[in-house]
Amino acid sequence: MDSVWLVGSGSHPEALTDPHDCRCYLVWDGTGGILVDTGTGLGARAWLAAVAEVCDPAALTGAVVARHHADHAGGA
Repeated sequence: MDSVWLVGSGSHPEALTDPHDCRCYLVWDGTGGILVDTGTGLGARAWLAAVAEVCDPAALTGAVVARHHADHAGGA
């Protein structure tokens, strides 16, 4: 079972959100999950759509931000 998905990136062709975003991941076990990094917030619609392909975004319990840079934490 897959449990980690790339849901945002400034450069990865399969997960483009905003050019300024870092790589953002969804960790989902089928019943609950978290986000790892939230990007800048500039590509929020694309980012939320990518999460929604895996699970209901309302089912997530939180986010982990790897560092305080805007490309990792701006969307929080």
